[in-house]
Amino acid sequence: MKVKYILLIILVLIYFYYTFRLQLKINSNILLSKKQKVLNSILIWIIPYIWYHIVKDLITPDDRIMTKRKRNKLIKKKSGGFYESGKGITG
Repeated sequence: MKVKYILLIILVLIYFYYTFRLQLKINSNILLSKKQKVLNSILIWIIPYIWYHIVKDLITPDDRIMTKRKRNKLIKKKSGGFYESGKGITG
């Protein structure tokens, strides 16, 4: 019987730790308004694991910046001419 209680306490502690950590992420987010933060906070405490995984992609800022060097690597730009599918007319 004591093992059940110990496991239950461990499970509850894990739940509170995980939910509190997610709550801090929501509160520190700059993309959400105050109303959105409150709503997400309520939903995280009600259904913590499911709700956070639903909205985690929506609250992360897009930090990818395309520089000229990255763009040129992606395109693999050749010097001059018109290229389509690797075949082209060079001038």
